[in-house]
Order: sequence, then C-alpha cells, then structure tokens
Amino acid sequence: LSGIELDTIGTRFGGIPQGLPEIAFPTFSWALVKQLFAPTVTIALLGAIESLLCARVADQMLANGPYADRHDANQELMAQGVANLVTPFFGGMPATGTIARTVTNVKNGGNSPIAGMVHALTLLLALAWVFLTMQVANKAERSTVERLEYKMDAMLRLACKANPGDSVCQR
Repeated sequence: LSGIELDTIGTRFGGIPQGLPEIAFPTFSWALVKQLFAPTVTIALLGAIESLLCARVADQMLANGPYADRHDANQELMAQGVANLVTPFFGGMPATGTIARTVTNVKNGGNSPIAGMVHALTLLLALAWVFLTMQVANKAERSTVERLEYKMDAMLRLACKANPGDSVCQR
C-alpha cells in the first residue's frame, strides 16, 4: 500500500511446499543407534503411557453412554506404533493421543470415533488456511495475530478468576 517492501514467508523462504513430502530413508550407523537408543525408548514409553491414560480418561467420562469402556489397549498401541514408525520417513514427528483435546471433544458432545475424525479434519483445514495465509502475511501482520491470541488468553484467565465454576474454565 505504501510502497514499503516487507518480508513474507513466501518471499523470504521461498514459500510453503505445495505437495506431499517425498519418502526419505535415514542413514544409520552403529554409533548413531547407540546414541539414540535411550531417547527413542523414552519417547516411545511416554507416548504409550500418555495415549493409554488419555483413552482411560475418555472411557471414564463416557461411562454411561453408548461408547462406554470401548478402548482396546492393544489396538491403540499397535496403531500408534505403526504410525510412529512410518511418519519419520516423511519428515514427521512422533504423535500420541492428548488428554486436552480428547476431554474437550468429549465435553462438547463427541462420543464416537467419528468425532475424532471430524476434529482431525477441522484441524487440517484450519492449518491449511493458516499456512496459506501466513505465506503471504508479513511479520507485522503475524505479530498482530500473536498479540491478539495473547490478549484473548489473558481475558479468558481474568474471566476464570472471576467465575471459576464456569464450564469454560474447567480445563
């Protein structure tokens, strides 16, 4: 508008990739395997514990509904293990079930596996929109969005101090 050139993600870093990542196999050495063994086992155990805890919490919250006590620990851990074995070949990171998103989903009426799929698709669409928008957004616009998020969080905290029993504050 004013003729000032501002850096954007698109101009500074060449944009955001438009396609799916290609498969890439890492190079292994015995020294690298020895170095990464303990962190790998730690991440796998923590991920398994978090996923099982998350599923158990959801089971207890849905105890009186049609999907009460439906989680199968073996299926949960096998699916997570396969996903976490394949993901790194495409540049991904290990993932687990998270208690915060699961509880939010259940408290807002999600009581079937379809709710999780809708949640995932909604996140995917939101991230796609954010990435497309942020590619052309300059630093000032991005910092404005970040400040707005900070202010909204601060307002929510103040509201929860005034009304701690409100359902929004029960997180």
